[in-house]
Amino acid sequence: MYLYWASKHATPKSRGGVLNDLLKLEAGTIKTPSVEALEEALSFKRDTSDFTIAGLVRLYYLHHADGKLTKEQADGIRTALLGYKYALDEPGLSEAEIWTENHQILCHGSDYLVGQMFPDATFTNDGRTGQQHRDKAKSLVLRWLAFRACVGPVE
Repeated sequence: MYLYWASKHATPKSRGGVLNDLLKLEAGTIKTPSVEALEEALSFKRDTSDFTIAGLVRLYYLHHADGKLTKEQADGIRTALLGYKYALDEPGLSEAEIWTENHQILCHGSDYLVGQMFPDATFTNDGRTGQQHRDKAKSLVLRWLAFRACVGPVE
């Protein structure tokens, strides 16, 4: 029902539009994502960009080879995923808040999945390989889950 409901709404050209288009692709109501929404997602580097990155991970994983993304769009998403700052100890500045509970697991999970998709690729942010990112992210995901299992959510 939710996919049907979401597919009836216009795609915003601003932040979040690519997530709306991802729902529409899943519902089968569009064939390709909006150019404007995808461009906005690829250029969005501010706080809560980790939500956008998680959507881009899914978009690339599901549709990079099925014709729903152009080669340029798939390459743009790949570049964004390999250049994102997933953790506080990675070099460079980020406007994204990645130290709070929900942002931690979103960043660690995305980092793991991107490392899994591109094990031999070099991440442009820190020069490590996808395999190295995946291995580090796996330990961080497991640590996050173990901590939450012991103490519950941080309020």
